[in-house]
Amino acid sequence: MSYSIGLSNFKKVAAVATVFTIATCLVPDSTQAVRLEFSGSPNTGETYLDFNLDTSILDSANAPNIGSFLGAIQNASYRCSENSISFCGGQRQIFFNPGNLQASPIVSLADLNNYPAADRFIGGVKYEARLDSPSSSDFIEFGILVGPSGFDLINSLSELSSVFINNRSDVYVGVRDLNSQDGFFIGAGSRFEVITSVPEPDGTSSVLVAGAIGVLLLKPIRRSKKLTQSKVTLSK
Repeated sequence: MSYSIGLSNFKKVAAVATVFTIATCLVPDSTQAVRLEFSGSPNTGETYLDFNLDTSILDSANAPNIGSFLGAIQNASYRCSENSISFCGGQRQIFFNPGNLQASPIVSLADLNNYPAADRFIGGVKYEARLDSPSSSDFIEFGILVGPSGFDLINSLSELSSVFINNRSDVYVGVRDLNSQDGFFIGAGSRFEVITSVPEPDGTSSVLVAGAIGVLLLKPIRRSKKLTQSKVTLSK
């Protein structure tokens, strides 16, 4: 049985492989995300809260005035300088599980009771989250205030990267003391960076490419087999 392919068939194989490769690049991976990296200090350079905000997470609340984004906060940690370990309960750094982000409209000052001097955010959106440590009882709460904009920020996170990067003055991030649910959110400043990742071809696309090549190879092989059998028959 012959396994060789001619130049014509090789071109067909290459063409199919190229098409599927292009298709794989054009169709985004379902896990691809645009992430906002935040780092802020709520205690004048003594402590830092770092986390990634996954803006591809969809709203699961199904309500016009409430947004619920499960697992939107990722890779969160709270770290202390060497001279302020007491702020972190004697630890240099605390890591947290992924956290859910809850969104709601800021209608009046009553929605800003825990945020000092934040009346300029009325008409905007408030996001809040609690992060829990996987290895201890430590937790931390923080809030993000976004000023009025033309985007639907309650039921979608997709436009946050634009607001955070281009209108930084319209964003306020506040953090409560570690393991505290009382008191005000201490202003943490703001530093946002957009992180994008290029998705690798998924398994389905690879299988399709392999299958397409196999189909093209199968036909020449079968023809070669039939030709060999015919020659054998004629030589008897």
